Amino acid sequence: MATAVITESKKLPRPGRGGYQPHGLTEEEARVRAIAEIVNSMADLSRKNQTVDLNALKSAACRKYGLARAPKLVEMIAALPDSDRESLLPKLRAKPVRTASGIEVVAVMSKPHRCPHIATTGNICVYCPGGPDSDFEYSTQSYTGYEPTSMRAIRARKQLDYSLNRSREYHFKFYGIKGQLDQQRIFMI
Repeated sequence: MATAVITESKKLPRPGRGGYQPHGLTEEEARVRAIAEIVNSMADLSRKNQTVDLNALKSAACRKYGLARAPKLVEMIAALPDSDRESLLPKLRAKPVRTASGIEVVAVMSKPHRCPHIATTGNICVYCPGGPDSDFEYSTQSYTGYEPTSMRAIRARKQLDYSLNRSREYHFKFYGIKGQLDQQRIFMI
């Protein structure tokens, strides 16, 4: 009787498919190195006045370091050196969807108050999930606390609306949007 030797062939993980760790790097270390390589390549090409193909740089770095997903623009903006920030920021900036009209929209939440119906009926409204008495930590009435504005307000503990506004202005300036705006609209929620 012939014995058949069955060998199980495992597919080796390929770069760019996740799970691949070249040179013993963790996923986070590989991500940091890939971002640094992308930013350095962009800076070198920009200094030589050559065109920067961001997608090609990102895919090459992902292939080299075996990343499952490409680094986000925000991660690359945070890694920009101050010396090259002005020249590289326009290449990394996303399309101006919210600020295309030249108006910056800032939503600021005020301190949460209890539902006014508690005083009259003794019960809260069924359709208003939030408020200081709700399960959603410290959210404003009719908000769950998981909206971006709600999360910023919870982090700031709604001490000053001014500080939240300054925080949003800093984010717009950091991402290179602030210089293009004509006016600011503030919505108090």
